[in-house]
Amino acid sequence: MTPMPHTESNRRHNIWGQPKSSPASHLTSFVVLHELTALLPLPIVYYALQTTGLRVPVSQDMLDEGTRRIDRIMAKYNLGGDGSEGGSSSDGREVGLGDSTPRIHSETIIDMATAYAVVKLLMPVRIAVSLALTPWFARRAVVPVRDALSNMYQRIRK
Repeated sequence: MTPMPHTESNRRHNIWGQPKSSPASHLTSFVVLHELTALLPLPIVYYALQTTGLRVPVSQDMLDEGTRRIDRIMAKYNLGGDGSEGGSSSDGREVGLGDSTPRIHSETIIDMATAYAVVKLLMPVRIAVSLALTPWFARRAVVPVRDALSNMYQRIRK
């Protein structure tokens, strides 16, 4: 059986046959899309958690321990505070477990971890979206970049 010529209408009907002709482009496309679908939702989910005030229930003991660890890390990397429970911050005000600043740090870390977990839970959806968009992204982004780099390499070699 002779292969059909590659016309625009054939591409629409034979989308999944394309990886046979350029598997590296399709693999690259899938990997890039998979990473994009992991990175782009993170700030969106984090912002949604911050603005809505939705919180994952965490015990006060865990928050206090997290606050102590964050204070130590901030002191170690000179990001403010001295790491002790009653130290002073870089602007001279007292920082400790009773202050609202460490609480904000704990809630921020919890929101970041929650955003990460939500994105991980969406992995089946991310994989489906990446698979569905792979042929289009390969055709529109990966192959043109590959061709441009190949042409540039050819010009350099001459």
